[in-house]
Amino acid sequence: MCKISDSNVRVVRRSAIKIEEKQVYKGERIISLEEVERHYRADDFWAAIDGEVYDLTKFKHPGGVIMNGCAGIDATVVFSHYHYADLKRARAMIRRYKIGKLDRPSPIMGKFYEDLSVRVAAVLKGVNPRPLRGVIMFFVDWFSMVGCVILGNWMYFNDVRNPILLFLVPYMLKMFDSRMGSQAHALGHLHIFKPTSKITRILEMFMLAMGDKTTLVYELPTEWGNCRQLINQTRSESQYEFYGRRGPYEHQLIHHVKGADMDHDECKGLMSHKNILRLNDHDDYKFFHKFQKHGIYQFLVFTMSENYGLAAHFVLRLRDMGDTFQLGKYDNFFCLFIGLFFAVGVIIAGVLLPFRNLWSLLVIHLMQLFVPPLWFVFYAQHDWGSHVDEATADSDWGRHNAETSMSFWGADARNSWHPLFLGMGGANGATLSYHLEHTLFPGINYLLLPKIAPTVEQVCKEHNVKYNKLESFDELKKHFRDNLKSNSRPPLKTE
Repeated sequence: MCKISDSNVRVVRRSAIKIEEKQVYKGERIISLEEVERHYRADDFWAAIDGEVYDLTKFKHPGGVIMNGCAGIDATVVFSHYHYADLKRARAMIRRYKIGKLDRPSPIMGKFYEDLSVRVAAVLKGVNPRPLRGVIMFFVDWFSMVGCVILGNWMYFNDVRNPILLFLVPYMLKMFDSRMGSQAHALGHLHIFKPTSKITRILEMFMLAMGDKTTLVYELPTEWGNCRQLINQTRSESQYEFYGRRGPYEHQLIHHVKGADMDHDECKGLMSHKNILRLNDHDDYKFFHKFQKHGIYQFLVFTMSENYGLAAHFVLRLRDMGDTFQLGKYDNFFCLFIGLFFAVGVIIAGVLLPFRNLWSLLVIHLMQLFVPPLWFVFYAQHDWGSHVDEATADSDWGRHNAETSMSFWGADARNSWHPLFLGMGGANGATLSYHLEHTLFPGINYLLLPKIAPTVEQVCKEHNVKYNKLESFDELKKHFRDNLKSNSRPPLKTE
């Protein structure tokens, strides 16, 4: 049971809400978003969709617990995301639960998104929404990472000095650690198992116990309801409710709903390495940004994050324990505590072990010159220099969220060899490739994104929506370096 009670904001507004409830427009009750916000539990569940308010307390949703994250919020965007293929049917199912109209406009998905949804649904008609390959790759990556940690620790404590093993095991561990983060993303979006399957929650707990640093970001909502109290606020507020600017199901309900507001996007914070890289012209300028146009600066930044980011496992676990304790989610707290010990094992195998041989250590650092590192590929997710305020984005959600995203076509033969894409047909569980498609349809399995990408590109063209496409690592490298160079100059002083 969550320890958070109604916030002071909700309590203070109650008297005003009672007055608002009496307002009537053309025979319909007008309900404020503040009133909707008070009904955030599974046993007292209201949600706004397309400007209408529904009491869904007694509605048996076929998607299971994932629905609880929508309690007490305007769920228009999430509703459209997960019902793109059967929107009319989904609306018909909840029609009888309508209790009034919302006192303000809901986000408008737009004509582009409506047309695209129909076309994408046609492409995927009859296709298995959860390919078996996704399940297989999940467990292959999982057991491979655990195997690397066990082998690496055995090598460390048995003083193994073989230079090939001292390179290979830590390097593979870094790759499988990245791939497990990708699998956590796929798990949270229900790409791997059905929403009603208990195995998703069980695997989330196992991943917390094995020290995965991203699982909580994608964690499914709790059985009792929605524990995010600032979810209806602007992204500049809702993004900062929990430590580390993330917290429970932040990814599904903030990143994918308010995604066009890039200035407060935590993924942008990660990509910029907390402003070590300046990604657009309205980011704060520091003296060291003038060096970011140079390859050696970029190499050092990526080397530190790629090769020593594993050391953050322990610190991130402590941060996440703070979040889970605050929420009273003691099962997660216990799993995270176990994860501290696994995190130590990851650090030993991935960070300390290579120092046994300086040649192995050197080769690990130089590998990013030949194999693009995680953070370089991560850059292909969005047009980080763009920014659309929420009010504008909500006037045509599909258009603006497409134009602030990117699609790296990983299935191209020039790209599918990369370790982050191997075995996945050029796709990736974290949608490092085809991220534009994932932004628009987060419920579609990542393995199916290459299949819909040509359709998305075509519909963008028909609606005059900018489709940001990268087809090779060379294109990505040029785009990345051009952006860093253009933002390495100090902003022009205005009178």
